[in-house]
Amino acid sequence: VRVLLHNFNGFVLPGQYSIPFEFQLPLGLPGTFSGHHGAGSTAASGSIAYSLLTEVDVKGVFSPNIRTLSPLVVNEVLSQAVETILSKDVDPINFCCCCNKGNAEIEMLANKNCYVPGEQAEVVCAIKNNSDKAFCRVVVSLHRSMTLSAQGHVHRVVDTMSRNQYSGIVPRAVHIGETALKLTLP
Repeated sequence: VRVLLHNFNGFVLPGQYSIPFEFQLPLGLPGTFSGHHGAGSTAASGSIAYSLLTEVDVKGVFSPNIRTLSPLVVNEVLSQAVETILSKDVDPINFCCCCNKGNAEIEMLANKNCYVPGEQAEVVCAIKNNSDKAFCRVVVSLHRSMTLSAQGHVHRVVDTMSRNQYSGIVPRAVHIGETALKLTLP
């Protein structure tokens, strides 16, 4: 979009000029993005970039216009309100697929559902091992799912972006409240 900010009617006195202006970004504008995955024939990449072009139209056939181009970062509007995440599950613990050894209850609480790159996610994990089996480890990980489509082809990539592993849980152990596991993702 080109917008005329000021017309000097063909004559500008020497000096320094400052012309303030403002503009409103369109609603629904996708945020700045750059991503790449894979190599060779399976490589996929995509980007969205914005810039602000300022141009002074210099009169005359052999007088080039004066331009400056500045990158502009557009952050996407949050698609939902920032709130805590609470997730629960109860699973049976079986031996040899059919011999029930009890169950395990897990409750995960994250301090919020929206983060920015570089921010640390804090997760509290309450676990009840209501079984006779020990759990080898507790893992918390961050996964990215990216779907790329072009010319009728769709490519889906699922990556583990960050992963932390913690020690296991002994049989019949209960880790809730003050003893719940405090997990972080860098």
